[in-house]
Amino acid sequence: MMVDLQQSILNRARQGYQKSIINYRQGGYRQKEADVLLMLAKLESEHGAQERAILALRAAEEALAQMGGPKEGAAESLSQRIEAGWKPYEEMRRKPR
Repeated sequence: MMVDLQQSILNRARQGYQKSIINYRQGGYRQKEADVLLMLAKLESEHGAQERAILALRAAEEALAQMGGPKEGAAESLSQRIEAGWKPYEEMRRKPR
């Protein structure tokens, strides 16, 4: 019963993040989209969904790659945070299951 409740809460959080991501993407707010994707990656990682976390990190990188203009400094900073967060996942993926 408790596991079902936790899973339900986790699914609702995922849905909330996904809704925000879609809205920011449609509005052209790539920086905010990438920030939310990083939060989603952290949530997934904390709940043992490493593959989902990696996918969220890759999507954040893609959102940043689509940015341009004066926001490049902010994008570079966020890209560095993604890169730092990516290393543990890369190491984990290299280990045999």
